[in-house]
Amino acid sequence: GLIPLEIQGTLNILGTVTCEGQRTVALNGLELASYGVLFLGRDAVLKPVNSNSIIVGNGRMIAGGGRIKGSLTIQRNAVLTIGSGRTSIDSALNLLGHIHFDAPLSGSVSAKTVDLG
Repeated sequence: GLIPLEIQGTLNILGTVTCEGQRTVALNGLELASYGVLFLGRDAVLKPVNSNSIIVGNGRMIAGGGRIKGSLTIQRNAVLTIGSGRTSIDSALNLLGHIHFDAPLSGSVSAKTVDLG
């Protein structure tokens, strides 16, 4: 069966990581290299462990479905790509960086609040 993955420290992504399927990834921090990519696919859940926020400081996060428990912050040097699928954020989306829409646009991101910093 599938087991949840819990990372007590920070997940450092130097390449590409895909979170897809019915699994939960819980982590304290998320650090992507400038060329790092995190793909959040359908039915996957990303959950912060010790705070209420997932912060993406560099690289690209592709929202291809799934759910983020808490808030999501895309910092100035990072990119949020809206891919296919419906991605839901339980709290706020803080977009201080860049946003990119796949073409043709077939997905969506929903959050309780959106701050365009």
